[in-house]
Amino acid sequence: MIKKNKKKVLQSVRLIKLKFKHLTRFGSLKYNYKDENKIIFCVNGWGHHGGWTDRLKGIISTYHFAKKHNFQYKLWYDFPCELNEVLPFNPNLSSSDSDKRYNPLKDRIHYLIDKNNALIVKKLTRKGKNFIYYNIDELNSQSEWRATYKEIFKDNKIVENKVNELLKSNPQNIAFVFRFLNHLGDFKLDRRKGLSKLKKEKIINNYLVKVSKYLGKIEQEEKLNIYAFSDSDIFLTRVTHQFPQIININPLKRNFIHYKNQPKNKAKDTLERTLFDFMFLASCDEIHHFVDHKYLYSSGFPKYASILNNSTYKVTDLESLK
Repeated sequence: MIKKNKKKVLQSVRLIKLKFKHLTRFGSLKYNYKDENKIIFCVNGWGHHGGWTDRLKGIISTYHFAKKHNFQYKLWYDFPCELNEVLPFNPNLSSSDSDKRYNPLKDRIHYLIDKNNALIVKKLTRKGKNFIYYNIDELNSQSEWRATYKEIFKDNKIVENKVNELLKSNPQNIAFVFRFLNHLGDFKLDRRKGLSKLKKEKIINNYLVKVSKYLGKIEQEEKLNIYAFSDSDIFLTRVTHQFPQIININPLKRNFIHYKNQPKNKAKDTLERTLFDFMFLASCDEIHHFVDHKYLYSSGFPKYASILNNSTYKVTDLESLK
């Protein structure tokens, strides 16, 4: 009960802060009838937006909802950089300065992060704009999610060509995905305490043994390419060094899209790498996502990449391997 109440208080505080930012930066009492009945999905760095998959889920859910219930729809995405510079989308969805203007008498701000089934028509206004912060997938069908994505977004030809060039001569491509969060010390996450150097080494060695066993089960075909993806560059370096047949196509040190105060050019590079990883995973024949509920976590990133191109998606508990 205490934990639940604490979460409600934090949500209320975040909403107050958001209202203050909207009011101080784009506050205006000007009224335009064209602003009525409008949803504006926000990824502007003013609140918690989550990672790439959270943002995609929010965009697709709110767009689908707006279309179904006859709301105008605009996309305000400029954090860590303008999304349109990396992943082009329908120009009719781009938000203008007028769209960003906040009239506290007419408009509403909805902070719905981590709230399931939170898009409810009667809670939205038809008399002004609805600024929405959201990260939940409300679509019940993978094919519908895929179709909605393709309705909103266009291909980044540079990324697409790069992916195709790497995969064109390969008969079968498999991706291994490992998500450690900050356990191996690649980055800081909230206030979680990092592990000791000895503990990290023990964890890595344990997973290398497990990966070796898993490889022994799947490496039966000669023409099989295996690619590794992880939020830990430390682990990627170790696993590809230990197993030369596993390929790390992105060896450069990464940043993360939720990092604030990134220089504009660095922020764009960060988002481009995120998109490249997502599109590469989507283009693989199979995605093998490893978890163990201790240090390896589940992630929507590989799952939704598989949905995009209808690839095979497998979740494997490494701890269960004998």
